[in-house]
Amino acid sequence: MCRITFQRVALIKEYGKRYQFDRDICSPDKAVQVFNDVLHLNESDVERFAAIYVNNKKQLVAVHTLTIGLIDCSLVSPADVYKIALLTGANGVIVAHNHPSGDPEPSQDDLCITQRLAKAGEILGVSLLDHIVIGTNTPDWISLAEQGYI
Repeated sequence: MCRITFQRVALIKEYGKRYQFDRDICSPDKAVQVFNDVLHLNESDVERFAAIYVNNKKQLVAVHTLTIGLIDCSLVSPADVYKIALLTGANGVIVAHNHPSGDPEPSQDDLCITQRLAKAGEILGVSLLDHIVIGTNTPDWISLAEQGYI
């Protein structure tokens, strides 16, 4: 007998009344606000990798924690990121992860995964809009799109 597993993807409209933020994600500042208010990336003592999924009007569709790692790393694959985009009908994704050290400076691994995600998104027709690195217990963060890496 074959065993079938089910994934439940919670859309932001199911929980929209719990959070007070603008649904339009038109800047990295707004994305950081969602990552911090909903998923508390700026408070985590382990590295977490998460994504915000948006429609073609840059309106929030879903927010999802993809991986929870160790104190200094979190592994993620393009399949992890784009599975939710395909399930929700999103055509844009903003990913973020935190650095528990507090220093949001991107590592070489951060830059490599950004390039892999961008290439995978091109193939799937889902744009990687940004990769944001958030410092834990600090207001500091860095947008890799603003830095020219995307």
